Amino acid sequence: MGEWKSYADESRLDWGTEQDGNLNRDQINTGCLIRIAYAMEAMAQRHIELLQENERLSEQVMRFIHRYEKAERSRAALQGWVTRLKEAKRDEKA
Repeated sequence: MGEWKSYADESRLDWGTEQDGNLNRDQINTGCLIRIAYAMEAMAQRHIELLQENERLSEQVMRFIHRYEKAERSRAALQGWVTRLKEAKRDEKA
């Protein structure tokens, strides 16, 4: 048996020929398919980057929402203390 080769790795090799004259239709089609594969890989890379950025920004938004909710609860608790102190001061005067 021969050496095992990955289709993905082999498809990235720069294929060509040393023959004289024009290339035949199959060779031209192979070159087109290789160029399409390179373009698809480039588009996929940008797509992956955008997905990673979206995930990072989503996590950041969730942290901001959590921080806002915590601050809102803290504000409500402090407002409760202010109300109690006002009532206690009013009861002292009476």
